[in-house]
Amino acid sequence: MNFELDYQLNCNASHNRYFFIHLKESIATIQIYMYDRGETLLYRTIQLSFHPISSGWINDDIFLLSDQELFYLDVNTCSLQRLYLPKYKIADFVYLAHQENYVYSTIVDPDYIDFYKRTNDEEFQVARYNFRKNNPLFSEVITLPEKELIENYINECRTSFEEGISDELNGHVLKLENSPLYSKIFIDKSCIATVFGYVDRAFFFGSDIIYTISSLFSPSSVQTINYKNNILHAPIIQSESNSLLSVTYCSEDILDIIHYTFSNTTKKRGLIVMLHGGPAGKYSNRFDPMAYSFAEKGFAVYLLNYPGSAGYDYSYQEELYGKGGTVDLIAIVKSINALKQKYKDCPLYLIGDSYGGYLAILTLIKMESGISKVYATNAFTDIRYQFLFSSARSVITKYFPPISSPEIRKVNPIDLVSDGQLKNRLLIINGVNDPYCPKQQILQFAEVSGCDFKLLADYPHYKVDFKETDKISNIIIHDIGE
Repeated sequence: MNFELDYQLNCNASHNRYFFIHLKESIATIQIYMYDRGETLLYRTIQLSFHPISSGWINDDIFLLSDQELFYLDVNTCSLQRLYLPKYKIADFVYLAHQENYVYSTIVDPDYIDFYKRTNDEEFQVARYNFRKNNPLFSEVITLPEKELIENYINECRTSFEEGISDELNGHVLKLENSPLYSKIFIDKSCIATVFGYVDRAFFFGSDIIYTISSLFSPSSVQTINYKNNILHAPIIQSESNSLLSVTYCSEDILDIIHYTFSNTTKKRGLIVMLHGGPAGKYSNRFDPMAYSFAEKGFAVYLLNYPGSAGYDYSYQEELYGKGGTVDLIAIVKSINALKQKYKDCPLYLIGDSYGGYLAILTLIKMESGISKVYATNAFTDIRYQFLFSSARSVITKYFPPISSPEIRKVNPIDLVSDGQLKNRLLIINGVNDPYCPKQQILQFAEVSGCDFKLLADYPHYKVDFKETDKISNIIIHDIGE
């Protein structure tokens, strides 16, 4: 796939500079714009040697995080300085004093924002904020200036989370409203645009609204609306447009589960059911390169938002706490049984990523028939191993019973599989150095189950480049058979 992608759109606090990452043919560039004398001008274009998975402003400079390293970009000199990489995935910087001393936030759980402080060679948690309880907890090691900065940061996050406010400038308020298939952009309670797809980020810039949008049909791109003109005139309405592919969304049909259907209108080669990771991820009307690739090649693709998925009422997400491998599995099995009746003559393939890969493997073990083959990418196969050695330990403690509980055996793939049981029925594809789902457990599981596996040298857990997902799509399509 030769799609281009714009992502990581960010505006500084002064609203006079913004940037985004542009990815084309695996080459990433950061494009920085400035507002000067009523005009928006391209200020800098800098080629990067990595693909940022997180980024943001530090005053008028930029931080960039790859899946392995952290960088500080001086915008004026275009110099890129490597910082100490924290132990946790950065969501945003709170402040940076110098290379060895900074406070940052991380969201490893959708209920919380955690704050960590890095000082020389030490790193420790200084605060935690619970979205539901609206209750910041500070440690004793935090200083008063750090506390004030964190409180300001929390207030901005809470306003965005609770009120849907994306930006405020000169007395105007920008809000986003994302429905399953469309997004609406509001200025001061007036809708100025309804667009097909999902708007990720949006902000005021001069007399324009700058935003990124993607849909299941098209990758994320930067778009601009002159909001002053659109407040005075009729709002923009952008509808679905693709001659070969169609997408529908449903939460009340025979499946009784929230899902998207993405399919080719002329070909029907089979049915692919996809399970997201997280588990508090979600499928939405955003571009998914694997789903697009499968639909383009003639498969009907079902994207299932099983219990635990974010983006719906909180009870749907909370339903999974402490019950991983049970309530989500029930929903998946119910869906597959319904789909078998709906697509009687079609082979059915189940594909899961990360936690979704775990679920796909568990489904295959517990379902006697109905699945032609399962493909699990960067999955885990042993809950105990994950608890002891994975960077994703917090997922295990939140979504499963206590690790010492006998209930673990009922949902742990390595405890449930018998010798050679999954030969020719399961293919696991994993990164060699994936810290979230380490390869050692997969090697042990493959030895017991007889399943096939592929270990890819540079396959990351968090994927940005379409060529990475293309590798997996091509492996799966080749295995299914052209």
